[in-house]
Amino acid sequence: MTLFDLSGWIGGISVAVGYVLVTLHLLDPAGRTYQTLNIVGAVMLTVTALYRVAYPNMIINLVWIVFGLYALLRTFQGPAAEVCEADPDHMTADHSNDVAVQKLGTRKRLRRRDLSRR
Repeated sequence: MTLFDLSGWIGGISVAVGYVLVTLHLLDPAGRTYQTLNIVGAVMLTVTALYRVAYPNMIINLVWIVFGLYALLRTFQGPAAEVCEADPDHMTADHSNDVAVQKLGTRKRLRRRDLSRR
């Protein structure tokens, strides 16, 4: 077994371990650990693919690396969006133009209408 083959095995195991841990809810799919496992695995698989002249495999792993790096960098910026669980009936006037609040209010009104029909 060459060093390149070993790289492929370690890379494949890294990606598989990350997937299994996310599936078992032991890792956050948006977390740094999962993204790092994916990036490291994809880099090692890319090295093996380049050595084996498997260009389709190499290209998809390069794409995987780019998305993984993007997702990892996003983890350093904090949460992308906070979940809005606010009641639109208790919002202040300066929130009245917020699209999310308007949608929440519409859903609440529709739910009330559906419940009143029963």
